[in-house]
Amino acid sequence: MSLEEKITKLKSQLSPEKQQLLEKRLRVAKPSFACDAPDLQPEIVTKLNLSVSKNWVLDEHRIMGKATLPGTAYLEIARTACENYFPNCVISLKEVYFFMPLIVEDWEEKEVRTILKKQQYGFEFLIVSNSNLDSDSWIEHTKGKITCEELSPPIKHEISQIESNLNQDNIVIVQKTFQSEMMEWGARWSNCKWIKLGENQGLARLELPEAFTDDCKTYKLHPALLDSATGFLTVNFQQAGPFLPFSYKSLKIKGNLPSKLYSYIKVIGNNQSQTETLTFNVTIMDDQGTELVEIEEYTLRKFRTQQLFL
Repeated sequence: MSLEEKITKLKSQLSPEKQQLLEKRLRVAKPSFACDAPDLQPEIVTKLNLSVSKNWVLDEHRIMGKATLPGTAYLEIARTACENYFPNCVISLKEVYFFMPLIVEDWEEKEVRTILKKQQYGFEFLIVSNSNLDSDSWIEHTKGKITCEELSPPIKHEISQIESNLNQDNIVIVQKTFQSEMMEWGARWSNCKWIKLGENQGLARLELPEAFTDDCKTYKLHPALLDSATGFLTVNFQQAGPFLPFSYKSLKIKGNLPSKLYSYIKVIGNNQSQTETLTFNVTIMDDQGTELVEIEEYTLRKFRTQQLFL
């Protein structure tokens, strides 16, 4: 007997009221667009435990020696939390803001919760953490909106044309290029092969080290690749000091990030060498120039020590 036949038989044995209740539960059990699921619970909470020993994304990303979750990891956490409710569409993260960094000591484990609140447009999300599982005190790290958009034909870019519009020589990148007294990155962040610069713009070739290419089967927005793809142009502003993520106006996920890709950044606004903030538009593409991620107004803010220890 098929599942449908079993359900039909079960319905015939129920009262009309219980039949309606069964129908409602069956509808909720199927993933669907949030805006089209009136029976979806108004708040969904997903949980995960993070530790330096188990999560490379912490161990390989340190600020002043402290294992600190990179801003791009919050985006992947939010995407993962909602993906079952947004099948066959372009997931868009909007009005994303970063508050307190999530710091994990080498000896501890922290519980991280993603809270999805159903809205007419999709979801509002909030990511919080607590190192003491018995405490009711939670620290807010990131907040934003999640929407879905219809799939559309892929956008193609000519990589060679982008390169021809840049007027400076390539910069061959080694790990030391981005290291500083405050920031330390691990092996997965050794992914930038070269950068070509132009006036208020730049193109980078990124390749995840071969030992870690299987990561892309797990992470659709690989945190280390996305971090380099969105931040490589800060090499032009190193004298101003390190910058940390502050906000995204919009990030559209049109495809999964492969282990090899190109990223094109264009500076928005009047970003001077002594500025407190930087704002970029970012286009991430595969080897054929197919657009995978489109980012509007990604803003970074100059790092202050008190931001880490408030």
